[in-house]
Formats: sequence, C-alpha cells, structure tokens
Amino acid sequence: MNHPHLQKVIQTNKPFQLGDYIIKGFQLFSRNVGNFVGYSIGAVLLILFATSIPMVGGWGAKYLLFPPLTAGIYLAAHKIKNGTMVESWDYLKGFKYVVQLALAAIAINIIAAVTTIPFIMANNELIDWTYNLKDIVGSFNFDFDGSIVIDGFPGFYSWKVLLLLPMIGCFFLYSWTSLFIIFYGLNVWEAMEASRQIISRNWLVYFLFSLALLIIGFGGVAGFLIGLFFTYPAMLCIDYVAFADLTELNKVVVQEEYVGGME
Repeated sequence: MNHPHLQKVIQTNKPFQLGDYIIKGFQLFSRNVGNFVGYSIGAVLLILFATSIPMVGGWGAKYLLFPPLTAGIYLAAHKIKNGTMVESWDYLKGFKYVVQLALAAIAINIIAAVTTIPFIMANNELIDWTYNLKDIVGSFNFDFDGSIVIDGFPGFYSWKVLLLLPMIGCFFLYSWTSLFIIFYGLNVWEAMEASRQIISRNWLVYFLFSLALLIIGFGGVAGFLIGLFFTYPAMLCIDYVAFADLTELNKVVVQEEYVGGME
C-alpha cells in the first residue's frame, strides 16, 4: 500500500473508543435528520424498483446501486462533520465510485463464497434434504405422510455452524473497504487490505461495535420497518465517525475527488 499516512496509522494502532463513536455518530446524524431519512426512503424505493426488473434487476441493485447509495451517506456525514453545507446532490456523489465499489463488492462476495465451501460440504445431506422437503411441500396433498420426511432428516451438529466463521470474518474484516475507496482513493485490493489490517488490530472491540450497530438496526426493524429509515443512516454515521477517528482522516490532505468531489 503506497500511502504513508495509512501505513503510519496501521503501525500506531490507535485505541478504539466504542462508546464515544456511538454518541458522536448519533450527534452527527441529528444535525441533518430530515435529509438522511428522506434520502434513505428514496434509496430504498430506487432499489425496490431495480429489483423488480427481470433477470438483471437483483444483480444491478446489489452491485451498482446499493454500494454507491450507501457511500452517499458516508460522504454527506463527512461534509457535516467538517461543517460544510450539504446539498441534495452530495448524497449521489457515491456514484462517482460506482465501478470501484461494484468491483470491491464482487471481490468480497467471491471470497466469502469460497470460504463457505467447508460448511456446504459438511452439510451436503442437510441441504439436499431441505430441497427435497421444499419440493414435497410444494406438491402437498392430504395423503402426504410427514413421517417420511421426518425419518429422513439427516441431523445437524451445532459444531458445523463454526464453519461459517470464515465467511462472517470475511465480511467483518473487509467492511471498511468502500470507505477507503471514497476517502483515500485506494484501488480495490489496497482498500480491502487497509480495511483488513486496521480492523484486525482492533477485532474484538470492533466486533462489539458491530454488535452494537446490529442492535440499533434491529431497533429500526422493531419499529414496523419504518424505523430503519432512521436507524440505517444513523448506523452509517456512527461507522463513519469510527473510521474517521481510527484513520485520522482529519489529519490528512486528500485530493478533492477522494472526498466526494467537494468543490
């Protein structure tokens, strides 16, 4: 990685201030609640429309819409934190990085898929049984003897769940990849490596941090899903605050195009 500032940050291993990040993240979100929520609603509607397109809609929404739309919230949070006025157009500037973000998402998903191979192999019989059950239920009739399926259940050992840990760790360690792309202008592999190196140095506290974000997100789900329009941008604001502090984003002079094209 040819970025002296980030190399120094990685070597320094700055402490992770979990509680402070959550408080400051909510404060950041509260400074522009209306725009954050309005943008989140618009983004969800756009993604739902895209997924309704046959064949390619789901892939397009996953790789070409979701990453840059999420990046837009990070970029807006960056401007708010630095006391700069945020305009509606700023939320869409994540699309300037759509190619890099899409490639990063694809790369991470491929690596994660490879790491699930041991889990799939260990549970091959259970997966086959599940598909057979789906076919049987689909053609259900009153003469169906459910005991046949029950007797054929291959069983499941809880230790096999541990085989999913590599996949979870993959998404976990690479979760800041997009932030390194949009704020530091790193290429896909450099951004993935920067994310892995910084998060792995704080993996336990970052894991707790991620759980806290998930709890906040579940709070939105509990609010009849409407709450997600509030909790999701708040989660990203908290995530941005942690990233900006750990990478000392305020101490590095980055090129204009690396900070969302702020003129």
